[in-house]
Amino acid sequence: MIAVITLVQIHHQSLVAIIMLISESISKGPSKESIIEKGTNDGYYDGYNLKESEAYSYTGEYESEYQEAYKVAFENGKAEIEKDIYNAKEKGYEDGKNNTFENIYKQETLVKSYQESYDKGNKEFIENKKIEYAELGEKDCIENKKDRTFGDEVDAIFVEAYNNAYKNKYSEIKKEEYKLKGYEDGIINKTDENISLEYVESYNEGNLEGKREREIILEDAFNKGYEGTQIDIEKKFEPITEEINKQYLEGKNKKKNEIVTKSIIIGSIIILGTYGIYRYSKIKSKRND
Repeated sequence: MIAVITLVQIHHQSLVAIIMLISESISKGPSKESIIEKGTNDGYYDGYNLKESEAYSYTGEYESEYQEAYKVAFENGKAEIEKDIYNAKEKGYEDGKNNTFENIYKQETLVKSYQESYDKGNKEFIENKKIEYAELGEKDCIENKKDRTFGDEVDAIFVEAYNNAYKNKYSEIKKEEYKLKGYEDGIINKTDENISLEYVESYNEGNLEGKREREIILEDAFNKGYEGTQIDIEKKFEPITEEINKQYLEGKNKKKNEIVTKSIIIGSIIILGTYGIYRYSKIKSKRND
């Protein structure tokens, strides 16, 4: 009986001790270490999420310790997010250039940074691809390839770039062809009135140029004939070789006629001069008689 009473007393004393310890702990409040830890966690979180540096609202025991831990952790969090923003931008830009979207981020700022850089890189990807398909379209047009097709995996904007380049190159080639035709017609002093409206401007440009060069070469042929110098006929002027030779001969004949005329005039002057001297001598002789 005495043993039972003793055991109960010991158990009661233990409970009292535990209750006293709990009461003492409650009365003391949070520990300094726990407040510093809280400041560190809150500061890092706010810094990493780019909040205001004075965003904390803690008041209570160890407030100064909390603030100090908060500020240090805030700067650490801010430095960390800035590094992660840089990496997110780099990844986004590279993924964009490779047309491979992989936004692995959860934090709002990082998601936005990745997306903006991805869009920038992807814009470059699209522009480079459009140039690539446009060059292919021009090449196919020059080589007169008309049977190229594209699968569903090729984006419509690239197919459009190809088709537009092919069409524009075709138009450019045809315009050059009609300009050359106009030029060749101009050389022979001809104008074709049945040119398609789409190419009439190119034709007329070449035609006027050909007619101007025609006038120049014919005038040059005449002058060289007049001067007695040799004339060389370029291949492009071969269609009017006969006319060039004719102008050359006319120039040559003009020079010849001028020489003949000049000789006649000089001869006449000499004859008239001689005759005059003779008449003067006769008249003077009669006066002396």
